[in-house]
Amino acid sequence: MKTRIITLLLCGITVFGFSQKNKAIFLVHSTGNGIYSQGKVADWVKTYNFTNNTNFQVTARTYPDTPWPWENYPYDYWKLWVDNSCNNSNPNIECLSSIANNYGLVIFKHCYPGASVNPDTGIPSISSSRKSLENYKLQYRALRTLMDGMSDKKFMVCTLVPLHRLATTTEEAARAYEFVKWVKDQWLTEDGKLHANIFIFDFYSLAAEMTEKPVNGKQYCLKYEYEGSHTSDDSHPNTLAYQTIGPLFAQTVVNVLNTNYYITNILVNSLNGDKEITIDQGSLQMQTSILPIDALSKSVTWSVVNLTGEATINSSGLLKATKNGTIKVVATATDGSGVKGELQITITNQKILIENISIIDNLTNDTIKGIGTKLVLKVAINPSNATNQSIIWSVENLTGKAIIDENGLLTTISQGTINVIAKASDESQSTIQKKYTIVNPVSVKNLTNLTHFKLFPNPTQDKIQLQIDQMTSAGVTVIIINTQGQILVKERVFDVHTEWSIAQFSGNIFFVTVIDETSFATKKIIVGSKPK
Repeated sequence: MKTRIITLLLCGITVFGFSQKNKAIFLVHSTGNGIYSQGKVADWVKTYNFTNNTNFQVTARTYPDTPWPWENYPYDYWKLWVDNSCNNSNPNIECLSSIANNYGLVIFKHCYPGASVNPDTGIPSISSSRKSLENYKLQYRALRTLMDGMSDKKFMVCTLVPLHRLATTTEEAARAYEFVKWVKDQWLTEDGKLHANIFIFDFYSLAAEMTEKPVNGKQYCLKYEYEGSHTSDDSHPNTLAYQTIGPLFAQTVVNVLNTNYYITNILVNSLNGDKEITIDQGSLQMQTSILPIDALSKSVTWSVVNLTGEATINSSGLLKATKNGTIKVVATATDGSGVKGELQITITNQKILIENISIIDNLTNDTIKGIGTKLVLKVAINPSNATNQSIIWSVENLTGKAIIDENGLLTTISQGTINVIAKASDESQSTIQKKYTIVNPVSVKNLTNLTHFKLFPNPTQDKIQLQIDQMTSAGVTVIIINTQGQILVKERVFDVHTEWSIAQFSGNIFFVTVIDETSFATKKIIVGSKPK
């Protein structure tokens, strides 16, 4: 992976149309202001715009400033921006994210005392203001992570300003160069990641004497010809330095602004190349191919447009089918370019689940007349084309009693209220409940004194006998049920004396209901020990 060190490049890429992205802010103190002002950066950019029909803008701001000490070294930027000592209500100590909101490029540098690099102690501390290589590296790594988190913005770091040969030692100058070399060669490559939005302007190599034994000056110190005085140790570069480096800096800034690292095209595809889902609730892992390949940020947000089908997609691009038909997967760039990529997916073989159920009957006021009445209940299913339309029927006996079979055939057993439940057997488990009231017709009397018929013996061991005192030619209906409401016997009898064996039925409590044309009555039968 190659570190992006920007020097003098020719630009031939079309300027992107976002005015904010054409603007750069240069955070300066004295040396930075010298580059900007004496180096005539603004004039250079103005001329470039006129010649190339562009609209770039580079401005300078003194930063950090009161209430912050007049210091801008790695520790200070870390303390302000990473450790959150910044304050967006004061532009002198504004947070980096807030500054970047208004510019496409943020440039920062250090004053020349930053090159006064002390020896390492072997105990590095990110929160230490001590100028040392070990501390600088920790602070720069944290700044790198911070800038990574704003991948739609560009950042440019200027390498150190070399010290005057009279203001430093050979060892200290060598340490300053070691840090500069680390920034250029390792800072953006050591973790194996692409930090495409971070650029480096190597001011140090342009302003420092790099030859081992120069005729004048000293290696890794400010060039002899750039010294403001050959007898004073003031490390501020002179006008010649600014006038020489200023245009190179301006060209570099324009190069960075003019470099279109924003997404221009998104191709959407699935990981295995499929464009259809043929498995119920199947999924496809979606992915993108981004152009240009070195776009600042390749992140996208995923969404689905449901056409005739339906699907969902998560933030990682995992598409999951829910309904047959076609859908459109959309990937939208997060870098502010507004670029989108789309792919149509066909979905088949999906189970259509029941959404809701209605119970259908031909009753008035949900009232069922008569004991032993049979009522066929049906359901209306939505959607009507649900894959599995089977229904599970059940009855909740409240004050009344009834039973229902798997086909919805309801049989009443005793007066009162019941709750009929219809439940979908598919994965939806959609359920509907409907309350019914079981009543006798007005002409039918409920005999509670049991004088109309006799059941004996009670308790019994096996057989029960029914004696009808007043049998008519129409006969009576006899229903025997167990405690679960299951009908064990139901028949029409016309004899005044009838006998049944209940030994074959499990349980020891049964209910016998006798119904004629005008009345009905129910009696409990208890079964004792059955003969072996």
